[in-house]
Amino acid sequence: KHNNLWDIALNTENETKLKKSFLNGKLSEKINKRLKKYIELNKSPLAVRSSSIFEDSQYKSLAGSYDTFMLPNNSSSHLKRLSDLKDAIKLVFASIFKSTGKTLIKNSGHNIEEEKMAVIIQHIAGKKNKKESRFYPTFSGVIKGINYYPFSYMKRNEGIIYLALGFGRTIVDGEKCLAISPKYPEVIPQFHSYSSIIESTQNNFYALDLKRDTKLSKDLSIYSLDEAEKDNILHWVGSVITKNDKQLRHSLLEEGTRIVSFAHILKWETFPICKIAKEFLKLGRSSLGCEVEIEFSVNMYKNKNADFNILQIKPMSNVDINQK
Repeated sequence: KHNNLWDIALNTENETKLKKSFLNGKLSEKINKRLKKYIELNKSPLAVRSSSIFEDSQYKSLAGSYDTFMLPNNSSSHLKRLSDLKDAIKLVFASIFKSTGKTLIKNSGHNIEEEKMAVIIQHIAGKKNKKESRFYPTFSGVIKGINYYPFSYMKRNEGIIYLALGFGRTIVDGEKCLAISPKYPEVIPQFHSYSSIIESTQNNFYALDLKRDTKLSKDLSIYSLDEAEKDNILHWVGSVITKNDKQLRHSLLEEGTRIVSFAHILKWETFPICKIAKEFLKLGRSSLGCEVEIEFSVNMYKNKNADFNILQIKPMSNVDINQK
């Protein structure tokens, strides 16, 4: 069966057949026992994702090429939650052999037989709204050691931070988010005019729907800023373009268009993201010997300190640490 699965993986271009073949495969008894114990002890939402040789390579990285699954992991049935977890693991492995994955590996100058992958199971960093079924962090971000488009007196090796309400898919998919320099957080080119603010700032966000269809899905649900305001999350990162005089006000008590400005964090340091970014960029450079990219999320609370979660740190491909 193993040889048959390998033949299918290497030779089929039919993704439905590929997924079905992997789902019909069996994990070892040792892994099954460990996963069963893990599910019995953990009922938090889970991310099932890959970590491979080519994906994490400093040169010709294939980062983002393979599938990630987010599981609500909240069924009352242990067997159901275990089945979902095992299926997600199999499908992450299967994603190496999708036509896009095979093409990327070939174009990188390697053979698919050289790829080695581990599957990582992580607790998703976020909070559940008490009344609704939404689960998401207050905000997520990506810190990069090189700012390819410095503005004003910024320098490219001072880095850049991308920030977004909710899950970081907003950033990864190139949707609207806020870009700032960790050294000059007050300089925000996107905010040079009323129309620019409306056009360039985030007007929705991604969250995990804990009541969604139980079938495995890679998709997060998308919500409007109104939902974040109802969840008492928008006030941490939101501002208002006032209805009457079209001024930017940093209070949701005003009537007007809600925007994601991160003003409370950047102006009054309700969370020291810029200090953290500069420290981790310095640490990453000294540890990996190159410029780095760091993915993170933050949960903010009213009556206790915020949680800062490092999700991933990886080298920025083909970037010289001495570039200015």
